Amino acid sequence: VLNYTPINDAQKAAIPRIKTLIAAAFDEIVRLESEFGRQRDYSLAKTHLQEASMWAVRGITNPERGG
Repeated sequence: VLNYTPINDAQKAAIPRIKTLIAAAFDEIVRLESEFGRQRDYSLAKTHLQEASMWAVRGITNPERGG
């Protein structure tokens, strides 16, 4: 991979933590859908959680973070 930067142990540990938290929120939205019916709002919430996960992992692994 061009310009690949390996990640360290702290980064490796942080990725599953954030994914677990976001997955719990996602699961709660699925539960709400089953309780209150599917709505566009829930679909948007799930999409934005997926986006948040992607950006959080990007932040953790970003080689330009200056640290």
